[in-house]
Amino acid sequence: MGIGERKIKREFPSVQTVSSDMLLTNYESVNTKLPAIIDVRKDGEFRVSHLYDALHLESAEAIFNMIAERGLSKDAEIIVYCSVGYRSTSIAADPIERGFIQELNLEHSLFEWANKGYPMTSESGSTDKIHPFNKAWVF
Repeated sequence: MGIGERKIKREFPSVQTVSSDMLLTNYESVNTKLPAIIDVRKDGEFRVSHLYDALHLESAEAIFNMIAERGLSKDAEIIVYCSVGYRSTSIAADPIERGFIQELNLEHSLFEWANKGYPMTSESGSTDKIHPFNKAWVF
């Protein structure tokens, strides 16, 4: 376990994760309804690449607004991600504190997803590009 992963687990112990393998299985399953998938990265990062059908919401407040607009219940499954998991975990912690029980963080987030060669998209269509990262967050 790397420094970044230990920091995330120490600071946000209540946030549960979903693996990239499990989320990919959900994407590939015809019979599975996808949860709300939320990318919390900055706009420039999102434009380079993101998961298919991901909503771009950069804050817990924006997530609450989306929940209210869609009339989602507190047990609706929501998966958040960022680059490596720190930002998304910190944002996911707020809804969990307010009673949302299915707020999950994509473990190791988009960098792991991309490293596994899983599909991503951009404004131009399918891509394998991802924005630069800080080595301090390598797992």
